[in-house]
Amino acid sequence: MDKQAQERISLDIISLNSQLQIEMPSHFKEQFKQVASATLSALKQMEAAPLLVQSYQALQRLLLQLLKNDYRDDNRESKTLREVKELDKLRVNALLVQNNKLAIEIKQLSNKLKELEESQDVVKLREEIQRITQVKDDQINRLIILNDTKEKQVSKNSQLIIQLKSVIQKQDSQIQILENYLESDKKKYSHIENTYDKMVSENRHLNELCKMQEEDLTAHYFRYRHYLREEAKSRKKLLMLQDEIDKMKIEKSKRPEVPKVDPEQEQKLLRLAYNFSQDKQYFKIMKELTQLNITKLSDQEQTTIMFLKNVRYDYIYNDSLTKFQYPRPSFLLFYESNMKNLESDYRNIEFHQISILFFATIRAILDSQYNEFLYRDNQYTLVKFADFVYGWISTFIINPKTRQIEIIKDRSFEHLEPIRTDFILDCLSPKLSKLHEVIIFNELLFELSSPDELYYYLYSRFLIFKGSLSHQQRYSFEAVLFVQLSWIQQILEQILWKYDQSMYNQINQIIIESSVTKAKGTIVDGHYVLRILLELYRTERKNRLAMLKEVFSACVSVQSSGKSGVTFKNFKKIFQSNFPEVSDSEICSLFRESYMCGDGVVTAESFFTAASESCFFVKQMLLKTLNKTPVVELNEISYKESNLPFLDFYQHYKQLPHHLVQKCCLQFGLHSVILELEVLHKLIKNYFQDQYNQYSLFSTVTKLIHIYNTVIDLHMRQQNTFCKDWDQSEIESLKSLNNQLSQLFSPLIEYDQQKKLQNIAKQRKLRPLQIFVKNRVQRFYQMIASIINNNNINVADPQMAKRRFTKQSSIKMQ
Repeated sequence: MDKQAQERISLDIISLNSQLQIEMPSHFKEQFKQVASATLSALKQMEAAPLLVQSYQALQRLLLQLLKNDYRDDNRESKTLREVKELDKLRVNALLVQNNKLAIEIKQLSNKLKELEESQDVVKLREEIQRITQVKDDQINRLIILNDTKEKQVSKNSQLIIQLKSVIQKQDSQIQILENYLESDKKKYSHIENTYDKMVSENRHLNELCKMQEEDLTAHYFRYRHYLREEAKSRKKLLMLQDEIDKMKIEKSKRPEVPKVDPEQEQKLLRLAYNFSQDKQYFKIMKELTQLNITKLSDQEQTTIMFLKNVRYDYIYNDSLTKFQYPRPSFLLFYESNMKNLESDYRNIEFHQISILFFATIRAILDSQYNEFLYRDNQYTLVKFADFVYGWISTFIINPKTRQIEIIKDRSFEHLEPIRTDFILDCLSPKLSKLHEVIIFNELLFELSSPDELYYYLYSRFLIFKGSLSHQQRYSFEAVLFVQLSWIQQILEQILWKYDQSMYNQINQIIIESSVTKAKGTIVDGHYVLRILLELYRTERKNRLAMLKEVFSACVSVQSSGKSGVTFKNFKKIFQSNFPEVSDSEICSLFRESYMCGDGVVTAESFFTAASESCFFVKQMLLKTLNKTPVVELNEISYKESNLPFLDFYQHYKQLPHHLVQKCCLQFGLHSVILELEVLHKLIKNYFQDQYNQYSLFSTVTKLIHIYNTVIDLHMRQQNTFCKDWDQSEIESLKSLNNQLSQLFSPLIEYDQQKKLQNIAKQRKLRPLQIFVKNRVQRFYQMIASIINNNNINVADPQMAKRRFTKQSSIKMQ
């Protein structure tokens, strides 16, 4: 055999090896590889023919082993598949016969191969090998297909058997359930029979008892007559006691019920106040603005002491604001003459009965204080809150029936002193010590808050409760005033417009957690919200103090007394940079006040104290209001129906000779009037927008008229001489003033008429309820009268009462 024939045979065996390895299992592939490698090595040694025969015999053994393994796997099936396995055995036997035939053929082929070694060449031998391998491959493929069909049929049969088993189990469970029901019905039937027998026996026993009780009833009847006589005597006493109880209940119902305050609210408030103090974002913004103003103060005198150049936030935020106040005595100083009686009452304050009108009184006081703020143009003339409260409770009183403010007629000491004593005891009562409204009021009363804190609180209170509380009668009966959460969120957006969004979200989250859901919606304690806002404003005051320390530290110099302070020149520069709208006279007044507070020097602390006490920060406070603003389009007021009052005002405003008033003010040297007019002109020029909207349209027109009338009156007094005749211009001016005077009270008259109409409407709505209550009361008294008449008949005629009683008892027995 030549080398080319050997190579072709080796290639054919290799291809056959790869083809069989794809179709055979893994453990048979290894054996086949060994046979193929032995064949190739023999071919290399020129002994190819005998080894080829051995290789095909090994292949035959592998096929037989494969069939045997399939047969063994079939024997592992469950007994339920025996019929299928018998068919499989027949098929396996047939396959074994075929395998034997194939083995004989392979043997014949091996013999032929031996003959071919001697007689035929390698090419024909290769073709014969390929033909034989093709036949074997076809047979193997058929066996694989038969095996797959057999496995599918076996899996179907096994699934069918599983389904049949599940059906049998379900039927068994249903049979068990029905048997249980049958057993329970038998028990119930036996129980019913037993209960029926018991009821029959009990019925007999009850009949006997009824006869015995009927005999006892006649004996009790005679006792009942005796009890009626006693009851008639005690009824009179009962009616007297009932009248006293009714009076006590009516008196108690008039007193507002003090609810329990959630202690978590106080903890949340403290945590929120701490978060306010830790939030340095707003302070940093203020500090950046301050640094810009410090650069303007370049002209220094002597040596500047930069003791706050590297200011620490913790030091600034730990400043207690209460020390920046004048050391005034407490509100209790007014009770010095009656201090012994007050101390004895305070020892028993736990038993002190809170006044019915306490909440109405403190709310009316706060409303009056806010109206004082709004009424006075010059905030420096405001009375301190403690003095204002003492004067109010000594002058006014709340009518217990109408809940309206009235003037006290008897102003004697004996009449006023009990009122004042009850008021201070109500404020100090531990029953009200946890209510947020009382906590804030006591802080203001004992002057733990500055005037600007008072104004900020009253301003926020006015917005949250939609006006004065003294005008709303229901607020005089409630201890805790709840407000809709949606309105609170709307007000917070107006008040917290200059703060960071995270601060607003934090406050809003605390308020939502403290809210309560009721039939009318989600509500929250309004004074709890006010405490949160007040704490936030106190933090802002600390920021303001820190800013002032930064500004003043850039201007500090050593004074002639040896102390470090700010000169008047630098003090004025600070105002020109930070408060440009303040007049020189106001600057001089504040400098002298700060000089006095600082004991001969002006520092940031002394200025902060003087400005707080003189209500300077109240005047500088820029607070958004909820006044109506016009709709502006293309930098002009749009022609809409809602803008008609503004358009009418602007039409008259443009025609006014403002330059003449300006000229008169300059001629008379009225610098404060010029500044006030500039504020109003700025407001009008910017169309009453949010950042300038401090006054409504009505108040703006009123202020303008007041200023112009005052300037014109001053001008007339400057020009007139004594006993001069009237000029035509003066007569026309007086006519216009008289016309204005006749129309001046139209808003008040209209408001009074609206109140009267509202009272009439309320009375009409209450009329059906009054008639209903009247009818019910009449029926009640008629029923009482009939009962008394029946009792009198029973006492007068016992035989008739006995017959009536026996008749009623017989009807009940039937």
